[in-house]
Amino acid sequence: MGISKSDIKKYSNPDFSLLDEEWCKIKTKWTIGTTFLTILCFPFGLLGLIPLLIGKGSYKHVKMLKKRKRIDKLLELAKLRMGDYKDRLSLYALVDLKVKDVVFLLNDLYEEGAYLYSNFNKHIQKLLEILAVKFDYTSVEEMLRLLEKPTQGYHIVPNIKITSVYYLDEIPLKAKCMISSLLLDFNEDTVVACPNCGNLAKKELLAEWLEENDTCRVCDRKISIADCPIVKIRE
Repeated sequence: MGISKSDIKKYSNPDFSLLDEEWCKIKTKWTIGTTFLTILCFPFGLLGLIPLLIGKGSYKHVKMLKKRKRIDKLLELAKLRMGDYKDRLSLYALVDLKVKDVVFLLNDLYEEGAYLYSNFNKHIQKLLEILAVKFDYTSVEEMLRLLEKPTQGYHIVPNIKITSVYYLDEIPLKAKCMISSLLLDFNEDTVVACPNCGNLAKKELLAEWLEENDTCRVCDRKISIADCPIVKIRE
């Protein structure tokens, strides 16, 4: 693995934020570049502040999503593959959150050469090495070989209609509550779904969430507990 012992200690620290570190590097690079251009060709060099301000907005947005553990949104942004700030910063946030899905997303990006022209592939390899450290593997190869690949996405019942009960033909594999992130038991729990994005939750936990927030935790669209149909398995 191409990570030094001191870096291994740093990346193993749960308080370390790759998102903050990488944004600091981006900000420093743009600040130095803008200052240099301003000295050479004032006032046109000040135009360099525009991408810095855009980047700052992206950083704040991604950091908010990370704080709220909005993994769906972060994965959605990371898959845009536009090479801009939001997709890159989302990758850093997902690494900080130790999301298994991002291991395979990064590996796919690396194999596809998605960032060939931005020379980001070397950085993708480093992110994979950081994740191997976080998941306590000795190498990226071992991590890719042994880490269980997710069998489904986060959206289980997409775009459902608002009804009192929504029936599934079979129990979704490893379906988790979007509030607690714990596995759902369709025999014991009263399971409901967001009518907009289809993500599932225990009814009482979602009701508590909506007492303080009037939007779905995943898709951020306004809902009430009355809007959310009960999800049952068809017998």
